Amino acid sequence: MNKKILLFAGAIIALFLYIAIFSGSDTKQATISSTEQNSLQKASQNLPDIKSKASDPIASETKKTSDFSKFINMNKWQYNEKDNVYYQLGITYCEYPEDTTYEKLAIFVPAEYMNCKPNANNTYSCSKNTQSNKVGLYNSLSAPYLFPINAPSYQAITALTKYVDFTPYTNAGMIVVHAGSRGLEHGAPYGVTDIKASIRYIRHNNQLLPGYKNRLVIFGMGNAGGLAAVLGTSGDSSLYTPYLHKIGAIENRDGDTPNAVAVWNPITSPDTANEAYEWDLGLTRINMTEEQQKISSAMRKAYAQYINKAGFQDYHGKALTIQAGENDDYMSGTYYEYVKEIIEDTLSTFLRRTKFPYITHAYQNKQIFQNLTGKKTTGADLTAANSSMRTRATEPLVLSGSYLTQAKYSAALKTPKKWIIYNYYNKRGQIKSVKSFVTKMKPATKAIGAFDSLNRDQTENILFNTGDGKGVHFDTYTAKIFENSKYGNDFKTDFKKQDALGYTVLQRVDMYNPMYYILPSSMGYRTGKVAPLWRIRSGINQTDTSLTTDINLFLALKKYPTVKHIDFMPVWGLKHVEAELSGNSQDNLIKWLNDLTTNVIF
Repeated sequence: MNKKILLFAGAIIALFLYIAIFSGSDTKQATISSTEQNSLQKASQNLPDIKSKASDPIASETKKTSDFSKFINMNKWQYNEKDNVYYQLGITYCEYPEDTTYEKLAIFVPAEYMNCKPNANNTYSCSKNTQSNKVGLYNSLSAPYLFPINAPSYQAITALTKYVDFTPYTNAGMIVVHAGSRGLEHGAPYGVTDIKASIRYIRHNNQLLPGYKNRLVIFGMGNAGGLAAVLGTSGDSSLYTPYLHKIGAIENRDGDTPNAVAVWNPITSPDTANEAYEWDLGLTRINMTEEQQKISSAMRKAYAQYINKAGFQDYHGKALTIQAGENDDYMSGTYYEYVKEIIEDTLSTFLRRTKFPYITHAYQNKQIFQNLTGKKTTGADLTAANSSMRTRATEPLVLSGSYLTQAKYSAALKTPKKWIIYNYYNKRGQIKSVKSFVTKMKPATKAIGAFDSLNRDQTENILFNTGDGKGVHFDTYTAKIFENSKYGNDFKTDFKKQDALGYTVLQRVDMYNPMYYILPSSMGYRTGKVAPLWRIRSGINQTDTSLTTDINLFLALKKYPTVKHIDFMPVWGLKHVEAELSGNSQDNLIKWLNDLTTNVIF
């Protein structure tokens, strides 16, 4: 009898041991391995003063979601018959999401890339079709992953809850991944952090999913273009490691560096944005007080100091610098001449390649076209007109309506005073000065302190908040200008503030500045992996940021050792839009990627 009791007791003990062992393996979401802990510790050794324990995934245990899996569920696909696309919504891409309103992704796949069987609940069980079923140039093994970013004013991107038509891309054989992410109200660097986590998730699932993990494309416009530029330069940067660990992002050797980046009017370089704006657009200000004139002049001088230390070079390796110039306006030197040349190249390209009649607001709708021009029109007339959306320039020079010939358009530009010359023999446009261009076509529309304002009320002031949603100062050049004023302590106080992971405001500014990673004079040079392929377009008339923002990004990327291809073109006559000389941004992005593929670059 005692023997039976002992056997029974032994069985009970064995059962408890079995439950303990295997339930431990099921709760892996709430723990991290010793290898992962060592990796986190090693990465954190190079990071400054991380005092909070919030980066420990164990602290986020209550936030984990029951639907997270490192591997996508291939039995939950839905099908859109009209577009012939299989898709999934609401895929949680990290283990400990802070807010699942945002931290989920959706994926849209051309049906030709999948073998699928219907389930009873209107879903499909699918596997990757490894046959050579091609859509456009691609098949299930070669198709690019496209990550569109749509975050005006750095707003959070809400995860999709219903099907969205991405047929311009899926019809071209491309796979679209829509990644939700946190944004402005959460503060930097969470928008970039979340998209990095979504990239890692897709690459981790590449064995299951159609698509080629080394053809991953990020693109966006404006502030979203700025985020795309950061993602394209900060690949696998150790600065993001604690933030990625906090949300339980997947770790894999493929990393989070995109292979190609396309941006339109990217808002970047927050560390010098105030100064660049004053250098480029500040001379168009009128009726300034004496104090305002001194501040604007000090910012232009500070920008010259930045450029002269940056180490930019032109096509021939000549150093680009700014000199004081007449009346200390800092509109002189090789950098100034380079910017002037860019403007003239843009004008020349526009006049050479635009088919006239040219309509300042291009219309595809025939009735609107007819009402505007006051004449009957045919489809051929519409084709002849430039097909991009053109926005008219602000005062004092206003261009509107239609211009039948190049000569009429050039004459309108010269009104009321001659400031451009167009040589019809060599098809070359020239401008009197950068000041004359910005005065006529690009006058300042933002106050002094365009990005870091004294009242801390600009979008970027809010972006770098430390968790309370309140604006902070972040510009060290502006801080120096106001060092001995009543605002001096405000800058000093804000620079010392830290977020939940112990990062200061200035450290997070670096994390949202692509130049930090690609400029040789920067402390962060080569600390992030950089995308090898770039396409940059900007509306040269935009007043949202300085023209030099795009130029500097181009100059730094052009000299970066791992960048293989860069296609940079400012576009005349356009403002803060998805600027294209002709056609539309979607078609031109697809053509760019197809050309890279055909030429075995992508």
